[in-house]
Parts: sequence; structure tokens; C-alpha cells
Amino acid sequence: MSVCDYKTLPRKVEPQITPFVFHDSVTEPSEGEKLIVGAHRTLTIEITGDCTSREVKFYSVTQDGKKIILEGINSSNHMFGASTLGIDEIWEFDVAGKTAILFEIIKINGGSLTIKGNAVT
Repeated sequence: MSVCDYKTLPRKVEPQITPFVFHDSVTEPSEGEKLIVGAHRTLTIEITGDCTSREVKFYSVTQDGKKIILEGINSSNHMFGASTLGIDEIWEFDVAGKTAILFEIIKINGGSLTIKGNAVT
């Protein structure tokens, strides 16, 4: 067998995409669901809804359950942030090595808010 035998070459590994719902049409402040990061490396979320005002804070959660501020990038303006007052936004996060992620709705008025995402290995 030669060193260049094609059967022994590494195969291309397709990334695993895991959809996750943090909040689904909520109308009151809450922490929502926590994503356990595992082998995922990146996370992209969409914040949508019809509420007139809102505030969402981004957190990494340690193994001890402590919330630590998590910064992401707003894909529409490429600005970093650890929270948002916006709606109809897409945010991207580097989550490699973290234990869990949550998006806490601090304030919400006049409607509902949904936060869904895709975690990618």
C-alpha cells in the first residue's frame, strides 16, 4: 500500500448543526432555555417578534451556574455587544469551550419575542 492511498486519507467532516429555541413567543421577562454547548463552536441566533420594546442580555453560564456576560457580533452592523434593545436581528457568537449559553429577556412590552438559534460544531 502506498503512502498516498486514497482510502486512508481523512474524510471531509460535515459540521453538525443543532437548532435550538431559547424563547418562543414570550410576553414576560425570563431567562428562557439554556443551550448546553458540548462540542459546538459557534452559535447564530435570530431575535424576532412584535413587541414594541425589549431588552435582551447575552450570557455564558459556568459549570457552577454563574452567569457571565457574553459578547457577540450583530451581523447587520458588525458591532460587538453583550445585549440588545433591537428586534429582527441576527447575532453570532463564539461558544467553543463554554458550558452553556442563555439569552435573558430583561424587559418586554407590547407583544411577544422569539429567540431561536443554530449551534454548529
